[in-house]
Amino acid sequence: MFGDSNPVALITKLFGSVDRYVKRFLLIALAILALLAAQLKQSYDQAITEGYDSATNLAWVLDSELDKTLRHVQSNLSVMQTQLSGDMAFATWSQTKRQMWKRNLQLLRNSFTEIDSFWIIDANGDMIVTTAPIDQVNISDRPHFQTLRDSPSTSLIFSDIIIARYDGRKTMAFALPLRAPDGKFNGMVSALIDFDNVQKVFSGTLDSARNNISLRSLPLHRLIVEQPKSSDPQLSLNQTSTEPHRTRIDAGEKQGVVNYVSFQDGLDRLGAFRVLTNFPFYVTVGLDKNVILTAWKREAMNTSMAALVLLLSLGFMLRQLARGDAKQRETFKRLENSLADQQAQNHELIALEGRQRNLLQKLQTGIVVHAPDSKILFSNARASELLGLTEGQMQGKEAIDPAWYFLDEATMPLALSDYPVVRVITTGLPLSEHVMGINRPDINSVIWVLVSAFPEKDLQGNVVQIVVNFYDVTERRLARDALEHQKMHLAELVEERTAELSKALEVVRRTQDDLIQAEKLASLGSMVAGLSHELNTPLGNALLAATSLEKMFENTIEKVHAGSFKRTAFEEFLESGTEMSSLITRSSKRAADMIASFKQVAVDQTSEQRRKFDLAEVINDNLQTMLPKFKKAVGKVENNVPNGIACHSYPGPLGQILTNLIQNAFFHGFAGRDAGVVTISSVITEQSVMLTVHDDGVGMSPSTLAHIFDPFFTTKLGQGGSGLGLSISHRIATSVLSGDLKVESTLNVGSSFILTFPRNAPFQI
Repeated sequence: MFGDSNPVALITKLFGSVDRYVKRFLLIALAILALLAAQLKQSYDQAITEGYDSATNLAWVLDSELDKTLRHVQSNLSVMQTQLSGDMAFATWSQTKRQMWKRNLQLLRNSFTEIDSFWIIDANGDMIVTTAPIDQVNISDRPHFQTLRDSPSTSLIFSDIIIARYDGRKTMAFALPLRAPDGKFNGMVSALIDFDNVQKVFSGTLDSARNNISLRSLPLHRLIVEQPKSSDPQLSLNQTSTEPHRTRIDAGEKQGVVNYVSFQDGLDRLGAFRVLTNFPFYVTVGLDKNVILTAWKREAMNTSMAALVLLLSLGFMLRQLARGDAKQRETFKRLENSLADQQAQNHELIALEGRQRNLLQKLQTGIVVHAPDSKILFSNARASELLGLTEGQMQGKEAIDPAWYFLDEATMPLALSDYPVVRVITTGLPLSEHVMGINRPDINSVIWVLVSAFPEKDLQGNVVQIVVNFYDVTERRLARDALEHQKMHLAELVEERTAELSKALEVVRRTQDDLIQAEKLASLGSMVAGLSHELNTPLGNALLAATSLEKMFENTIEKVHAGSFKRTAFEEFLESGTEMSSLITRSSKRAADMIASFKQVAVDQTSEQRRKFDLAEVINDNLQTMLPKFKKAVGKVENNVPNGIACHSYPGPLGQILTNLIQNAFFHGFAGRDAGVVTISSVITEQSVMLTVHDDGVGMSPSTLAHIFDPFFTTKLGQGGSGLGLSISHRIATSVLSGDLKVESTLNVGSSFILTFPRNAPFQI
């Protein structure tokens, strides 16, 4: 009967009508099917869009709640870090002090439902104070502790998921370092976030077990919280994400939507993700696509059935045209019933929208949705509570107290152009975390809120609505104001203390100058004593030669008067006289050279005059006046500095440093030795000189080396050592010569003092 493949012929057989009615039926059927397909496509796209919007809104709500919680935790940890910065000698803490801190932390812990416990840890990883039910623990093997200890970071860090050993809760440590002013690591303060409690919050936001919410950490995308929970807790702990939004987050996206099939349960979901602005976490929401499309499928089935009924009705109507209008009324009745069913489906969709609105009403974050003309489309109860306005006042139907207005952070009235919704409408750009105040005459106080606003746009980029969310940060603002007041007070105390320290520093500087002057005079006195001893030899030789020459003249004169002066005697007289004169000349020149060297060194060391000089000559002059007192010592000095190194600096202070370094080598380096060599060498550049004084003496231990330039440090206390020579030398090198003095030493090998200074020294003021 139905073997004919021609549709027209088939319909003709079914309806038994003429071709004219069949053609009309086909045209009407095609039109109905086209309208049906367009309607189903439109309603499908709308259902998918609403699904994405629901996921996005839920992700945003969870983002706001988590960000608020984590900011509160960070703020309290920062306060703890500040309070402990001046009292980190944990080893000296009394039991009373520990109990006081424990009580304070317990009070703080009781104000947080999200906090499992607070901790104060010392530099060794030992627990000092905690609110956890545990007596003693060491966490030095924990990665987050090692990160804070081994790096100079002062930022907040996070651990991986930690299963609390005392109650099995899933937690994560948020920690800040405790550092001394010099950067030394003294421990840390941390808070364990109770993510089991966060999981309960997540579970309260889901209306179907087939939907999914998760919180993950960055950059490794490790799973922290998931709702519904995995059947295997160990499997979900720190599990790495493989969902498609991971790639987009790694590419830098902060929020977005995605359609994916879950690898865990195989469900097709419409998802949204949102990265927290201030913390390395992100929230994902996955809504079961089948659940979202349930209403659409029902609508599609009903609409299709209605269309089928309509087509059948039209077919039968065309068939009955020749037979009368009796059946036609029945067809219209069926069509009416189909439309009633469709209307019932629309009512169900409205009910679903109502449930979503109820969810938004229960949030602790104020939400207001504006139209592009700033008219309010929706607001939840929390928004009215924070603003202190009734729904009628927010809609503009009731008057608002003139004393009610917005404030900026400086507590000045906010201009209308700076209102968040006006700024978003004007710029088309989102507004993130803007602090503003609300002057509330009903409570005679100011409420401070953190506001974010973002525009939702259609495919053409036009703004269709603006979503504004805000939450109460009054306590944080008051705490910040109190902290600013405390900072001002501390600044005053610091200023007073700085003035006192400046006076003390001036006294220290004058004392140091006096010590340097005393050291110069002592060095000059030592040179005088050495020079006096050294002059004895040339002056004694000259005196002996002059006395002998005088005696020879007396004998010669007597022989001449006696007439017994012979030629051989005259030749002997000339030869001996020449030798005596030569000895007197050499001895006198030697004494004159020594006195000239002493005069130059004495002038340089007492006047600190800046002048041009040859480096080798200055070193030789100082050695000539210094070495006589070391004649009986076991060591010797070798000057390997070549001539011709021109400097324009301060030869006196330079000579004082050399004297101290060479005396230090003979006095300390060669103690107990039979022999030793002090070698002076140089490395010259166009701008600077690096002078090295090396001895092959006993060297120094690391502990001695660490304090070698400290004032009054000496290993020969009571044996002639004052502990000031090297300290004063270091100060002269850095302040007068504008250079540096360093030391390298190996025990039982020797020591090297390295003096670096500019060849053209800056003028001293």
